Amino acid sequence: MLTLQDLINLENLSKKYPDITRVQYWWYGKDIESLYIGNGELRIPPSQIRGADYNTLYLIGSGIDGNRSMYRFAIRLTNFNDETKRYDYIRVPLALDDYSNRLVLFKKTRFTFYCGQLDLFEVEKINAPDNGRTVVPFTDYESVELSFSELREVVANKYSDYYKPLSAVKGVYMIIDGNTGKQYIGSAYGDEAIYSRWANYATTYHGGNLELIKLYEECGEEYFNQFKFFILRILPKKTPVDDIIAAENYYKERYLTRKYGLNAN
Repeated sequence: MLTLQDLINLENLSKKYPDITRVQYWWYGKDIESLYIGNGELRIPPSQIRGADYNTLYLIGSGIDGNRSMYRFAIRLTNFNDETKRYDYIRVPLALDDYSNRLVLFKKTRFTFYCGQLDLFEVEKINAPDNGRTVVPFTDYESVELSFSELREVVANKYSDYYKPLSAVKGVYMIIDGNTGKQYIGSAYGDEAIYSRWANYATTYHGGNLELIKLYEECGEEYFNQFKFFILRILPKKTPVDDIIAAENYYKERYLTRKYGLNAN
């Protein structure tokens, strides 16, 4: 079960905004959300806030029903305006904004405006964007499972939730040929690590691998629509190439991909 807390953990707030000490979710009910929330702004800034804090990140949500809301954007307070008797605020950019107006959250207990327990909000669904995004959001390396069409979509749009983590680590990956069940084990150790290696597959189909080149020449591009990409192990960028290749060879032996799979060496 993926929660709002899990998504916020991916933001690495302590590094991006070291003065942020807590995160709270503001849920404007469905009967008033259009009055208070505009396009990326609060039409009516808050006047009274329980435990108002300038070091708190406030996530703004609009109500769908008594148990569901949709993430809109994030703010932090800057000061209390004595003239307007309301708080001034600024927008805080987050990677989560990629899912603004699309991320639907479910809470078992009904509507409450203030909530600091982000793990109570389950990710129910992410609606398709206007630009037609079909790829689920990145949550963790272990959960990455991309079809070939999804991989091409990630690369073509350079989705930040995939680009940042996949370009931050080297590692070992697996490709499964859904047509036959055969597997290919590869490793990534370039400047942009796993992302750049997978981007090469997205553009060439075969990634320069001997057995995959044969499939490309014999079966054509449509054959690769049944391919899936997984991450087996992530390694720090400072890991020596020899160690990465050793890890790659370990998995080749483990999954017998030289004998029964798609590894030629």
